[in-house]
Amino acid sequence: MKTSLILAALVAATTISARAAEPTDAQRAVATMSAMRSIATAVEAYATDHNVYPPGNKIEDATAAVGTVYIRVMPEKDGWGTTFRYWSDGAKYRIVSCGSDAKCDESTWTEISKDPLPAYTDDAVYQNGAFLRFWAK
Repeated sequence: MKTSLILAALVAATTISARAAEPTDAQRAVATMSAMRSIATAVEAYATDHNVYPPGNKIEDATAAVGTVYIRVMPEKDGWGTTFRYWSDGAKYRIVSCGSDAKCDESTWTEISKDPLPAYTDDAVYQNGAFLRFWAK
């Protein structure tokens, strides 16, 4: 009986501990925006040396271009585990996180938001050196 009680208490404590370690959407959003800034810094450093942003239609294109010269490890996934969207024609660039629902809405990507986005399901957009759309910190 005592052994069963102790075992049940350990299982419950482990379950509670595992849930407590899971990041919140707010924490994931902060990590995602930080990663987007890191990608942008690497892309902009590349542009300083090559006079163009790394052209491409996916984050892997940017990763291949910047290599480990401009960033040690290029973040390719957001805080929710979804691959960042990246686009550049060489003159401009855009980095997008599809948010907590992993569903991108390209129709919103050019909308400039002076206020934080109302939901973590909204897409965050970093373009040409600034956030166009962002979550609250």
